[in-house]
Amino acid sequence: MVYIALGIASLAILLVLLFADKFTPFSAMMSSFKEGTFKKGIVSLSIVTIAFTSYGVYYELTYQPSYLDIQVEGEHYTVFGDVGEFGYYSDTLIKKDAETEMHLVSWGELGLEKAEIIVQYPSGKEDIWEAELSRLKQSSISPLTENYQIQDIHKASLYTFKEKGNVELSITDGEKELSSLKIEVK
Repeated sequence: MVYIALGIASLAILLVLLFADKFTPFSAMMSSFKEGTFKKGIVSLSIVTIAFTSYGVYYELTYQPSYLDIQVEGEHYTVFGDVGEFGYYSDTLIKKDAETEMHLVSWGELGLEKAEIIVQYPSGKEDIWEAELSRLKQSSISPLTENYQIQDIHKASLYTFKEKGNVELSITDGEKELSSLKIEVK
């Protein structure tokens, strides 16, 4: 929105200069321009206006926030991760040495029922989380499917993270990686 506002502001300045050139060409402001600088200024201002406005429109159309607020079974949650692909939410803040219940959110069919999760800590240590993933009822997520195209939400069994920092979770079916995401453990 900022770039669109800057584009509109530069367009207003451009229009003021063009109207001044058209209706008061011999005014003090217009005669203060040196020979050739007015045309260069108009061309430059036109380019700036187009650049600001087009980037602002592009940004507004393609912006993907890094989180999504949803409501599941009457409770409000915030989905983190790669919104539009694969993410997660939790009832509580994910902390080191505290049992955490996570829900994995998917915008595509991944078949997570028999998946295992490889936990990669910042220190390089790896741990295999043989999580029991249970799929939420379709009736619970049907409004989310309509509004956000969320296909699946799986509730994972409790897990205790052993380190703080950015932890990477790789979800595999035993052979190939289905998806991965990074979470911040406090």
